[in-house]
Amino acid sequence: MLEQSNYAVKNLSLQLTNTLDENRQFRHVSSHTMQEPLRKLQVFSGMLIDAIRQKDAAKAEHLALRIKTGAERFSSLIKELSRFSDLQEENTSFQQTDLEYIIEMVHAEFRPKLQEKKSVVRVGALPVIWAVSQQIEELFYHLFDNAIKFSKKDLPLEISVSCKQYVSDINTQLSHEKRYIEIEVKDNGVGIDETQLEKIFDMFSQLPSGADHQGVGMGLTICRKIIRNHAGVITIKSQTGIGTSVSVIMPGEFGATDHPNSEIEGRSFRLA
Repeated sequence: MLEQSNYAVKNLSLQLTNTLDENRQFRHVSSHTMQEPLRKLQVFSGMLIDAIRQKDAAKAEHLALRIKTGAERFSSLIKELSRFSDLQEENTSFQQTDLEYIIEMVHAEFRPKLQEKKSVVRVGALPVIWAVSQQIEELFYHLFDNAIKFSKKDLPLEISVSCKQYVSDINTQLSHEKRYIEIEVKDNGVGIDETQLEKIFDMFSQLPSGADHQGVGMGLTICRKIIRNHAGVITIKSQTGIGTSVSVIMPGEFGATDHPNSEIEGRSFRLA
């Protein structure tokens, strides 16, 4: 009973920490991220009025396009926040989820982009786990999307997905009463500077890596929310010019026919 009580307290403490972290990010988004596009819309609207009064049609058209672009970005920010809110744990339905099947679906979805990059994708043995299938698919979607988005222009993209039984009990965020698996998704992309890794999971985080790599900045935030919903943890390691490795630890275990120590064995294929 004491062990169960300690686990309950630990679990509630972790949930509180996660909630406080998300509240901190929501405050930053409402006071900074969402205010910037609104400020630009106000400025451009005022300039548009002046251009119309001056009968400067070319300038008015240019400003109207800037306002349209700003409104579209603001709309995308709202949509991403809504998607994030939909990932609340109480709205989920857990079921048996075949990770290999999930990877196959995500791979099929990205096939055109992977072909364009002349990609090599290697997938090790993956188990069936108790999870929210739709969320796990979205998790791998964002991880593959990032690998493609941050790939090198002059080198074929390589993505590897491996899984092993997680045996360490050092991580205080995990329960000692559960068995966990560790999934690693690695790529050989441009990498991320170590100074950026601390905030990489924050909402709308933007990397100073050029326009070609920029997105809305919610992919990894959603990944972390999904893993938190599954009582797990997600970490990232990266080196500029070498690539990125994302580690996902979540409840699960290999069955009798799986390979607990599998790294990247079996399937490997090139998309040309």
